[in-house]
Amino acid sequence: MDLRELQSSKLVLIGNVWDVNSATLVEELAYDAIGTSSAAIARSFGYKDGEDLPFELTLTLVKRIRECTSKPLTVDIEWGYGDTPVEIAKNIKLLSDLGVSGVNIEDSVVLEGQRQLVAADKFKDKLQQINNELIKLNVDVFINVRIDTYLLSEEAPLQQTLERISQYEMAGAEGVFVPYLVCPNEVSKVLSHTKLPLNLLSHKEMCSVNELQEMGVRRLSMGNRLYEKTSIYSESLFKSVLEQQCYSTVA
Repeated sequence: MDLRELQSSKLVLIGNVWDVNSATLVEELAYDAIGTSSAAIARSFGYKDGEDLPFELTLTLVKRIRECTSKPLTVDIEWGYGDTPVEIAKNIKLLSDLGVSGVNIEDSVVLEGQRQLVAADKFKDKLQQINNELIKLNVDVFINVRIDTYLLSEEAPLQQTLERISQYEMAGAEGVFVPYLVCPNEVSKVLSHTKLPLNLLSHKEMCSVNELQEMGVRRLSMGNRLYEKTSIYSESLFKSVLEQQCYSTVA
């Protein structure tokens, strides 16, 4: 069953991974799909988030993850790892050839260390051109667009989000991902505004999974949260050995 089928009738729980080990854990557990976290992968390879990681490393990792797992796999491609829609479409084709079911693409970019939104009409045109190229290449993957209005604490984020969804839907987006959209009332307004599957990022102030499913949310991701928690826990274990001059905490 692919991502489109899964999302048609239920909330899909995505386990976000950064290496083969985390991917196989998600495969063995009751997650519906596997998703890569670009931030977590970048950190694990010693790079910063924001397309600092060479795309070739992403391809190498995705290939190995696909060889070791069978659940639907969606890959975070940030803003495409290419300067033109043609280049971005070719990157998506490379992922599709490896067996990837979907991609996340962001409507913000990092310039000189600062993340900023791309103008909605400009991103819409880019997305339309990417989809036109994918048709030429006979590539069929689920395009999930990450809208960063809430992430970047934009003014009137709900209204901006609704306007961007309308534009992106016309340009061929198949799903929308709105990190830090948490308020149930605002979630409901987004759901009422579009028929596209809505993807949310897990948050401590968020409704339960069952409540989100009843509302009509179709995907729930964890981003790089698990990777960060794992790193913090590993750091505490490393420190304990130094402080106690004993390996009992890890032995």
